[in-house]
Amino acid sequence: MALKPVPSAADRAKARRLLRRCFAARGYIRSPNRRRLAKEGAQAYKKGTEVRLVVYTAAEIAALRRALRMVGLRPGKWFVKHSRYIQPVYGATAAEWFAGED
Repeated sequence: MALKPVPSAADRAKARRLLRRCFAARGYIRSPNRRRLAKEGAQAYKKGTEVRLVVYTAAEIAALRRALRMVGLRPGKWFVKHSRYIQPVYGATAAEWFAGED
C-alpha cells in the first residue's frame, strides 16, 4: 500500500480558501430543532448538525471533497438536488469550522 503524500501548507491554505468561498456563495448550515429534540428525545429525533455545500458540476464536487480532506473534515455522500450537486459535511465541528472566521 502506497503512502499518500502530505499536502503542503500552501495546498491546505488554498483548500481553506476554496471551501470558504464555496460556503459564502451557496453553502448553509442545517441545525437540529432544539424544541423537537426536547419534546421527542434523542432516541426518536436523531437529526444532527450538517453543513451543505452547493455546486453545479461533478468536477467541483471532486475538488470540494479533496479540499475537505486536506483541512481535516470528512465529506459525506454527495447527492443531486434540483440539478445541483450537494456535498454534506456532518457534525458540529464542521459547522463551527465553516461558521468561524478561521
